[in-house]
Amino acid sequence: MSGPSKSSATLIIGLSGPSSSGKTTLARHLRSIFNVPASDKTNGRSISLTIIHQDDFYKPDSEIPTVKTPSHPTPIQDWDCAASLNIPLFTSTLHHIHTHGALPPHLHSKEDLNAVGPSTVPPSSITSHHSAIASWLSSPTTPTPNPFPFPSSDDVSHLSLFILDGFLLYPSPLVPDHPLKGIPGILDIKLFLRSTFALTKSRREKRKGYVTIEGFWEDPEGYVEEVVWPNFVGECGWMFEGGDVERGEVRRGVGGGVGGEGYGGGGGREGGGGGILVGPGKGEVGMQELVDWGVEVVRGEVERCLGRRDVDKG
Repeated sequence: MSGPSKSSATLIIGLSGPSSSGKTTLARHLRSIFNVPASDKTNGRSISLTIIHQDDFYKPDSEIPTVKTPSHPTPIQDWDCAASLNIPLFTSTLHHIHTHGALPPHLHSKEDLNAVGPSTVPPSSITSHHSAIASWLSSPTTPTPNPFPFPSSDDVSHLSLFILDGFLLYPSPLVPDHPLKGIPGILDIKLFLRSTFALTKSRREKRKGYVTIEGFWEDPEGYVEEVVWPNFVGECGWMFEGGDVERGEVRRGVGGGVGGEGYGGGGGREGGGGGILVGPGKGEVGMQELVDWGVEVVRGEVERCLGRRDVDKG
């Protein structure tokens, strides 16, 4: 009698934070680490990671909303608000990924055309992490702090991870009519990187601009302080004590604790999975530390999600 057929599992990881907080750079490092093909060394198991960019879901340039600022009494485009996104397409794409374990054929990313800054993470670090993930795949009995090592089920031979790099993924639960209110419930794992206003302004001003659907965007003078940062504070201030996104502690409930108005305590996609896991530091840590944290957290959260799935099946 033949054994049960091997199958694959799909998980979507949200990676959010303010502009220029290192999201795309971290996502690209994680993609290098969490892509391991099946081989005898991995007992026939494999893992892949694909990046999805929220910026690929902007509306056409001509439909981007405008705003007046002290520096610009004549309205300028606001690319840093929910109204700039094609939310129905964004949502349907995430549902497609969960259903089919693959990107929809119509999705073509323009984000790799946008440059990211140089990374300080040496190739040897990426290689070391990659080898550790290969070893993790090879042995379902590898000791971990979580009781559900990968893979938790003998019928899972391939794990497809999709990391969603986005500036606006975790709207406040206190705003029930927020246009992105359904997104957290689609995400299995939720990560967040912090930054300060000074770092965001410095890093963003070093960028030459951004490829858009219909052209190219360069930030006008005052754009970070009058549009980017106020929008970020307005959308993510709920996560931190006193609404202080720079120095405030993460509010109880945001990271999965009991109580609060965060996404913590959820179980399953409809409930939003676990809480939001906030990266180390408050914007001052280097990319190496973020990579080390990201690998540890993704691995642990994968174990949690697959273990939860087995509990649900039982």
